[in-house]
Amino acid sequence: MRVWIIILLFPSFLMASSFFLYPDGFFVSVGDNVFLEIWNCKISLGLSFERKDVHYKNLILLRVKKGETIKRFALSAGNGWSISMDLKIKSSFPVSMETRTFYTIGSERAFAINEGRSSMKVLGYSISSDYFSYISHPSLNFSKALLKIPRMSVGMHSGASIFSVGFAEKGFFSGIGWFDGFCVDFGLWKDFDLKGMKGSLNLFLGLSQKGLYPSLYLKLKDPFNLRVICDEKKWFAGVEF
Repeated sequence: MRVWIIILLFPSFLMASSFFLYPDGFFVSVGDNVFLEIWNCKISLGLSFERKDVHYKNLILLRVKKGETIKRFALSAGNGWSISMDLKIKSSFPVSMETRTFYTIGSERAFAINEGRSSMKVLGYSISSDYFSYISHPSLNFSKALLKIPRMSVGMHSGASIFSVGFAEKGFFSGIGWFDGFCVDFGLWKDFDLKGMKGSLNLFLGLSQKGLYPSLYLKLKDPFNLRVICDEKKWFAGVEF
């Protein structure tokens, strides 16, 4: 039944501001200041308010743009109700960073999304990180960090039930860590730009006496935002226009 409802609503998804799909339901928000919300087949009408702040830093005689913050607050009511808050922070100095925190509480469900990416370079050293977490029941997350020093790169990977560190080189990772006991972890990642479609693909596989721990994180930034994450046997997908 749920599959047929999703198929019938597919044209609306193409116009949606956001569409989140999780194992036991879906969440759709269509519109901006005035929006229509569909949460597990229950429809509500809502209003949102947004504020954007630009931050600057004075460097001697120069005024440099440091970053910007976008805050969005939304309320909806109808067959169900929800309260949502969306905070986006973008910084370019001294650390290049993009973070987002989105959470919603409603009659159907409560969940939060935290994601971000940061990088910093100093002389011959650089550090970067990429993470995504979906907090609800069940929760899942993916995080990756990379430290580059002369002649060597060290990486870190973690999920809801795994943590590992090891060596990383040219998009490949091999390390050791913990997954209900000692484990080895292998991974690969790639940033890509295919005819204007920019994104990144991260694949990891942990092995321990308990079994296998697969992790996947696919992210697209242009022409729309897509997130697909698989953390062991849990998964989440979201697309935003």
